[in-house]
Amino acid sequence: MQNEVVSLNDSHQDLLADQLEDFPIPNWPGYDFPLACRLIKDGDAQYLYPVMKRSAKSLNGYIGWAKYAPEWDFKTVASSVNDHVKDDLPRWHLIFTIGKQVVGFGSLAPMPHSRDVQVSLWVGLGHEGRGIGKWIVTVLEWYAFYVFGYDNLYYQHDATNRKSGMLPRRLGFT
Repeated sequence: MQNEVVSLNDSHQDLLADQLEDFPIPNWPGYDFPLACRLIKDGDAQYLYPVMKRSAKSLNGYIGWAKYAPEWDFKTVASSVNDHVKDDLPRWHLIFTIGKQVVGFGSLAPMPHSRDVQVSLWVGLGHEGRGIGKWIVTVLEWYAFYVFGYDNLYYQHDATNRKSGMLPRRLGFT
C-alpha cells in the first residue's frame, strides 16, 4: 500500500460553515431515520461487529483492520472497540448511525509537533455513494477547526486505490 496525504487548510472553513447550515438533517435520503453521530463507547461492539465483518472485504487494502477482520470473532472486535473507547485524547473516535445501525466511523488523530490533525474514516458496505462519507468528513472538519482549533486537516488514503482517493479529491483536499 502506498499512502498519499492530502491537506485542507483553514481557508476552507468558510465553505465548511456553509455546509453545516443544514444541520440537523431530518431523515437521511433513502433511510427511515436521520444520520447521527456520537463518541464511541463501551458496548458499541455489538453494533460495530456486524458492519465490520460485512464491510471487511470491501475495505481491505485501505483500512488496516479490514485485512484481519474476516477471522475476527466478537471478542476480538469488542477488544478493538474498547481500545478506542479509552480516554486517549487527543485521538477522538465517532460512530455514525442511522437508527441503531452503524453506517460509518470517523476519527481525528493529531500530527506530532504541529497544529495539524489527520482524519480517517470508513463507510459500511451497502452505504457507499449515499453522501455518508462526505457528512463524516464535514463533521470531523467542524470539530477539528471549531472545537479543537487545529490549523490544517489531512486525509491519508491509499494512493494505489482509486476508490480510496475519490472522496478527499471531491471535497477539495489537495
